[in-house]
Amino acid sequence: LLSAGVAHEINTPLTGISSYVQILQKKLTEANYLQILKKIEDQTDRVSKIVKNLLSFSRNPADLAFHRIDLKESLEEIISLIDYRLKSLNINLSLDLKPVLIYAQRERLQQVFINIILNALDAMPGGGQLTIQTRQQEARAIIKITDTGLGIKPEHLPRIFDPFFTTKGIGKGTGLGLSISFAIVKEHEGQILVDSQVGQGTTFTIILPANLSEKNLRPANPGGIGHE
Repeated sequence: LLSAGVAHEINTPLTGISSYVQILQKKLTEANYLQILKKIEDQTDRVSKIVKNLLSFSRNPADLAFHRIDLKESLEEIISLIDYRLKSLNINLSLDLKPVLIYAQRERLQQVFINIILNALDAMPGGGQLTIQTRQQEARAIIKITDTGLGIKPEHLPRIFDPFFTTKGIGKGTGLGLSISFAIVKEHEGQILVDSQVGQGTTFTIILPANLSEKNLRPANPGGIGHE
């Protein structure tokens, strides 16, 4: 509740700042002023993303319904949205998607996939390969997302799920994407594992109960931020 209140309080003046910047961009024509306004706009957008992520943290998972979904279809939908970016970054996509049915909060689970995939793309600025796999192993659904990017330093691995921790440059990351992803996977009674080698790439493995049904779902802790 506190996070939601803070986020809403920030969002109101932020909307005003953004509106005034847009007005000034139309009125002013000098290059120096436009550069300054562009910097203000970029930083406003960054704060807006942080606010959006705070609202995601504060949302009560019990308010979102679980439905039976196919992980293959969910991932294919996401891939169709980033296809252009994959091509522009010269990234080869390798898919091995098996149909796997689970009960899940579809939109929130897709947010997990998007967060991890976008991180993978950021880790391959010079191109590379993105591999996405789904399969069912007994009563578990397993999703693997692997990149051939920069990798994560060993000293950073214990902190990657901490809120606001990021290794990206200033203004390029909020440090909330993986924290939110961890919380969402935990809401689904699952696990998220990471294996990374510097200079070789990173694999995120998401393990979810494939036999999770509407009857055995229980409301998650809406404040479940962090990791064990």
